[in-house]
This record gives sequence, C-alpha cells and structure tokens, in this order.
Amino acid sequence: MIDQTISHFRIIEKLGEGGMGVVYKAVDTRLDRPVALKFLPDNMAKDPQALERFRREARAASALNHPGICTIYDIGAQDGRTFIAMEFIDGETLRSHIHGKPLPLEETLTLGIQIAEALDAAHAEGIIHRDIKPANILVTKRGQAKVLDFGLAKLVLKGVATEIPDSTSIVGIISGTPSYMSPEQVRGDNLDPRTDIFSLGLLLYEMATGRQAFSGSTGGAIIEAVLTRAPVPAHNINPDIPPELEEIINKALHKDREQRQQHAAEIRAGLLRLERGTDSSWKAAPENTASVSISTASQLQSTGEHTACTSTSQTQTGTLRAVRVSKIIDSLAVLPFENASRDPEHEYLSDGIAGSLINTLATVPKLRVMAQSTVFRYKGRALDPQAVGRELNVRAVLTGKIMQSGGSLRIGTELVDVATGTQLWGAQYDRPPGDIFAIQDEISGEISDKLRIKLTRAEKKRLTKRQTDDPEAYGLYLKGRHHWNQWTEDGFYKAIEYFQQAVAKDPAYALAYTGVADSYVLLGWNSYLPPKDAFPKAKIAAMRALRLDPDLGEAHTPLSAMYWLHDWQWQEAEAEFKRSMALSPAHPTASHWFAEFLMTVGRHEEAIARMKSSQELDPLSLIISVAIGWTFYHARRYDDAIEQLRRTVELDPHYPITYWILGLLFRKMGSYELAIAEGEKGVKLSGGSYLMRAALAQTLATAGRRNEAIQVLDDLTKLATQKYVAPYFFAGIHIGLGENDRAIECLEKSYEEHSHWLLYLHLDPSMDALRSNPRFQDLLQRIGLPLRTA
Repeated sequence: MIDQTISHFRIIEKLGEGGMGVVYKAVDTRLDRPVALKFLPDNMAKDPQALERFRREARAASALNHPGICTIYDIGAQDGRTFIAMEFIDGETLRSHIHGKPLPLEETLTLGIQIAEALDAAHAEGIIHRDIKPANILVTKRGQAKVLDFGLAKLVLKGVATEIPDSTSIVGIISGTPSYMSPEQVRGDNLDPRTDIFSLGLLLYEMATGRQAFSGSTGGAIIEAVLTRAPVPAHNINPDIPPELEEIINKALHKDREQRQQHAAEIRAGLLRLERGTDSSWKAAPENTASVSISTASQLQSTGEHTACTSTSQTQTGTLRAVRVSKIIDSLAVLPFENASRDPEHEYLSDGIAGSLINTLATVPKLRVMAQSTVFRYKGRALDPQAVGRELNVRAVLTGKIMQSGGSLRIGTELVDVATGTQLWGAQYDRPPGDIFAIQDEISGEISDKLRIKLTRAEKKRLTKRQTDDPEAYGLYLKGRHHWNQWTEDGFYKAIEYFQQAVAKDPAYALAYTGVADSYVLLGWNSYLPPKDAFPKAKIAAMRALRLDPDLGEAHTPLSAMYWLHDWQWQEAEAEFKRSMALSPAHPTASHWFAEFLMTVGRHEEAIARMKSSQELDPLSLIISVAIGWTFYHARRYDDAIEQLRRTVELDPHYPITYWILGLLFRKMGSYELAIAEGEKGVKLSGGSYLMRAALAQTLATAGRRNEAIQVLDDLTKLATQKYVAPYFFAGIHIGLGENDRAIECLEKSYEEHSHWLLYLHLDPSMDALRSNPRFQDLLQRIGLPLRTA
C-alpha cells in the first residue's frame, strides 16, 4: 500500500492495525494536508456486517463536530476496498500513555475533563459510543484527548434513556470490550448514555492507578467481575488519590446506572472543581479516611450495609498497613477437591464430596454459595484460593484434598478468607470410608461456625440432613453424578446405571431417583431417545423421589420439566417450577428450565429476566450462557443473541451448541457463508450431532448448495434406521430444499411422538416458510400452547 494513491490520498506509511481496521498515514493531494486512512482488514473487506459497522463509524463520527472527537473527512471505496479518511492525530493511545503507571493528577483531571466533554457532545446529538476504552482514546503531543472509533455507536432519543432499535446494527461483534463494558452491556440490556459514563469511570480509575479496574484470567472471569465485584479501592493502589476523585470514580462505577452520574457533564463539573482546588501533586488522603478491602467493598455494595472499617494510619513512606475488614462472611466457593491419589477411579469421590458440600451449604440462609458448574471450571488447575475468590466475588474459599487407600479415607480441608488470605479453619480427617457422612457434617458445621452464621435449630437440622445412611449407596450416587456431569449420551446412560444401583442398595434414597429422572430428561431433551422412551421414565423416577421426600426441590425440577416437555400441562408445569425454586432457591437448573418454559409460552421478557437470574446463580455455566442467546434468538433479537453467544465463546471456544445457534442466526440474517462456517464448527466439535448436521443441511440448502444438503439428508435418513433421529430435524432440511409438504409431514410425525421440539414451533425462525400453510396453522392449534403475546 505504501506510495499507492487511493482516490486523491497518497499513502505514506502504516500507522497500526487492529481487529477492525488497518490505518495508514496519507496526504490529501487536493488540500495538501496529512490524513489517516482506515481500511477494513482483508479478511473482513467483503463481510456485509463488518462493512456496515465501518460505515456506521463514519456516519456517527461525521455527525459530530468537537475538538475532542476525531474528525471524519470522507468515506469512499476503490478496487473493492472501503476506507474512511479522517483527521491525522500525532500522538499515542491512552493505553500506551498510561503504560501501567498512574498519571500525574493534573494530567488525569485534564484528560478526564476533555473526554467527558467529548462524550457529552456525542450524547447531546443522540449518539452513545458503547466502546470507550484506552485504545479508543488518542492523546496528542499537546495533551489533547481525542475520542475515536464510533463503530459500535448507536442512536438514542435525545433526552430519553431508551435505545432506538437499529435494524442495521452489526452482528457477530461484541458491543464493547469486556474489561470496559458496563454491567447492563454485559447483561444485554437496552443501553443509554450512562453506559459510556461507566466506561469513563473505568478510564479515570486506570489513569489514577495504572491498573484496570476489572481483570481476570478468562473472559468469563472478567464478565463476572463487571457484574458482581467492586474494584480494588483506588487508594489501596495509589494512596495519594484525592478522596474527591475516588468519589467521582466510585459513583461512575456503580452497578446500578440510576446511582451513577446521569450525564457526562456531571463528571466534567466534578473534575473541574477538583482541578481548581489542587496543584500538580497528588494530595494524600486523610489518615482516618474510610477504607474497605475489595471483598468488603463488594459486600457493602451488594448488601447496603454501612459498616466500613477504618484504615490504620500510614507510615511516613506511604506504605499502607493492613486494613480491618468485616467479620461477616456471606459468600463462599467450594473448589473442586484434589484427588491426591491420582487414581482416576477415585475422581468421582473428590468431585462428589465437593458437590455434596455445595448442595448442603447452599441451604444455609444468608450464605451465597457458588454453583458446582461454575467452580468446577477450575478443576485440574493450580489454584490460588485468594485469586479465585476474587474472580468469583466471594469472601471465603474452601479447598480440599482426598486420598482413599484400602480401608482409609483421608480428607484435608482449608477455609481461606479471600480479603486477608488468612486461614479461617483447617482440618485433617483419617477415617474409615464409612465415616464419610460424619466428615461432611463436621465440615459443614465448622464452616457455618467460622463464617459466624447463626442458625436456628431447624436450619441446623437441614444442614445435616442425609438422603441415605448407606455409604455404599452414597458412593454409587456420586459415581452417577460424576458421569451425569459429563453431559454426553454415554455419560447419561452410565449415570442411570449407578443411580439404579444406589436405589437397589437403599430403596428410600430419594436423591438417587432424582438422578435417574434428570438423566432421562436430558436423554429425551437432547433427542438421544424418542420422547416416549425417555420422558415417562423421567416422570416415574421424579414422582418416586417425591413420594419419599415431598420437599426435595431437586426432584420437583424434572417433574415440572415433564409436565411441560411431554405432558403439555402448562399450569401444572409452572406450579411445579415455582415449587422447585421455592424449595431450592440456589438450584440454577430449575431457574434455567423455567426460563425456557416461559419462552415457549410467549413470555419473552420474563424469560430473559429469568435466564439472567439463572446466570447470577451460576455465572460460568456454558449451558445457561447459550440459553440466553437461544432466548434472544426466539425473541428475534438477533443482535443481542449474537453478542451473548460471542461471550459464551470467550468462556469456552470449544462448546458446540454455541456455534449451532450462531449458524441459525447467521442463516436467518442471510449471511450464509458465516452461517455455514459456524455450523461446521458445531458439527465438528459435537462429534457429528444429528441436530447440528440437520441444521447445517438446512443452511446449505437455503444457500443454494442443494447437492451437499441432499447428501446430509440421505446420511441422516440411513442413520434413522439404526438410531433415533428426531423428525423435527428432517423438517428443517426439507424447508431449506423448498419441500414444504414433506416438512409438514415430518412435523406431523413429531406431533404423533408428542415431541418437545414442537413447543418452539410458533417461535422458531427456521419454520417461517411454513407460517401461512393451513396445515401448519392447524398443527399449532392442536399443540395448544397458552401463548401470551404482550
């Protein structure tokens, strides 16, 4: 590109390259002035979504005329390459400018004022940026801040905190960078200018401390921190930060946007007041300034308590002494216990005991316990309990090691205070395996004592309640759960074997019957078995569990799923879901399945809210994360769905269901190459899932690649003679091929099976080609969902 002339711009040198653009310095040969030319990267130059974002950047920024916003001169194209010509700024990004060290106070205030002024000007024109971060702020050699990259900008009604739906919004791109996103942005809520205020607070924090407010080893950990964790108090990192500046930052970073500054002008005014009242050196905070640790700050924010402890005085060198923290510990993570014997045959025991403790401690009132699927994402990693506790926003972490050898069971445990890193409690047990129940009771009791939680007599009884007194039955149950947690077809079958063996040992073991029910639910829901072979068995097992223990919330969950998925008894399903959640409020599965139920009966806003509540119970759950995207997809909020699924990719790039739904989304939006690419990833990662192969075939057919689609159809037809393949899957392929009558025939077969897939029929965008068909309308009437459209 160097020395080439694009339009009337002669390129001089390459300035930089990022995920969404390559920037060159050029000369405008007509006006003889330097400019910056921004091109899309080659791999995105023909992507219609990327092109639209590129054009949006030009439109949004060109509508603004402010010294703190990079000026857009022109947008054009040559030889198939679209470019933006913009103001050339001689400087560096704010990220490079900070370079991991706090900026002088005077400079922090000056830059903060300038950025606030630029954002206020954009907001006044009805534009929110949505991607304010250090990489999108340039600092000129004269010290002027310039806001760049309005590629994620959206219009809002001026003066109204409601986002205008934008049919041209770009899909496939996360609206923001996780470390600099607001909580509402992470949740996928409608955005208003206050999302930029949160991001501005993050910039001020980083300029004042040299560190990001939210960081973590994974994208999921960062997202969790943004949603639930308070940053380390800025003055803990830089003791010389003026209290007034920290107050401005803390207010901007409030999780509730109603509690933040409501306009960028408010931040500007506060910074101006501070600028007028200070010199160029930092002012030390008074020695009696209230100070809390990261964990206490988070706790106070979530509980509304006002019991912050006062820091001790500073030494003359400015080193902070240890701060006192609240003695109340209201949140806990039980990390996967280490299998010290390294024998894979004993893995079920280390996993199972940790899982049992999680379930038991989750019954303790006023104690928030992280869900098993979230903490088990740390399994097999060398862990610093204090660091993990901070990532998960809990005040205490329980770790353990287990070794079983012959007739001896050795368990070592340690409870760590995340705020201070000190050991709250530790114990070593060397007992016969038959004492496992007593050991777990002791651990639960010791933890509740050390956390200073006062329990009533009934609560103490619940804490030590056992579902079986037979250690052998308990071991079989743990083996069943170990296989169930693998979430594979083979894993569910093996789980059923162990659960049934546990029931044979102890016929009164209600929790083991629940395991059988859960396994059959998922064998049917994932279409590994026909509905008639899976769902009735799930219902029988759940009802047996409830006859033994009517208050077992975990057993109400599969029963409610059966009323919904198979019996199509809507009122009974909703009542059972609510009963389950009332008995086991910390059980994320019940909340997640209830959200899916709400979606199928047309209660989309309730479904989305319930999905997000489920994610709060289990922040790192992959299935819940994709379920949120699935809900957005059926609500036809495609941009929100893709943003959510991109977050799931950050949590785990190898989860196949994510790519299946992305393929559905891109197909519906007409981006067939992207849809095929995502669909192929899902098929590969799933090992050839019938569901995902069928979805890919429908995409291939819709894209005009009929021969490939017909080949998949033939392959699945042959497989259906050997294993169960849901007729609903074939219906989609026939729709893609334009064979609507054959698609209806497949749906009629689904109706004969009482297939749960039909509960999505009125919503599923993949079925849109059939909507006007009278036979399709008749089928919807026979299903009889109690739809709520408002």
